[in-house]
Amino acid sequence: MGLEELFEELQMKLYKPFIFYIPSSVIPEEKNFEFQDATYAVYFNNVILIDSKGFDKELKAEPSYYEMMTKKASLDKNLFKLLEKKEVLKVNQFEFLLEKYLEHLNFCVYVSEWLSTNLVNHITCCSEETKNTFKLQSNTFANHFSDVKSKLLTTDRFENKPIDVLKFVQNKVPVVNNTLKTIIPEDQELKPEKEVKKRSKKQMPSLVDEQVEDFLLRTVFNMD
Repeated sequence: MGLEELFEELQMKLYKPFIFYIPSSVIPEEKNFEFQDATYAVYFNNVILIDSKGFDKELKAEPSYYEMMTKKASLDKNLFKLLEKKEVLKVNQFEFLLEKYLEHLNFCVYVSEWLSTNLVNHITCCSEETKNTFKLQSNTFANHFSDVKSKLLTTDRFENKPIDVLKFVQNKVPVVNNTLKTIIPEDQELKPEKEVKKRSKKQMPSLVDEQVEDFLLRTVFNMD
């Protein structure tokens, strides 16, 4: 398996399974009429689950916690694979692979935390199991990030870099981006965050609510 194929395998495990929702409050005023169409209704103020095989569905009363429980085992396999490849790849190859993986992991940590924290503000009649599933997803990503840092980050080469959420999803998140259709004008972009001072280990950049909302709105209408 080549380096590119390995990276694709690792990143796919980050996004399957994945649970999310799109608040209708993030729709730009000029887009309100366009998205009154029933075609789009399912995507707003509803919970969507991408399962471990990559299939999506609106989550209603169906169980979801067990599906998310499989995520830890999947991410553990990613960690084992990274530890294994650290021993056989050239230093520059492995550091490049790890840096790219951490870009996606940072993104997942922050978006999943936002989704969990804001769930009750945007989704009504949400079951306790669904709430717990969002929380489990957030905790699983955070714990995986801690494991990767403790096992693999031994130098200060991995600097803290700001994330432009929209561009990141468009360019680097195939599972989510293939699910969704761009509905924000192309010229509407996020302003880059201010650079954060370099630290000894890679830290996760902070994302404001508006950025995460823009990500959710921009990326939710292209599901295969």
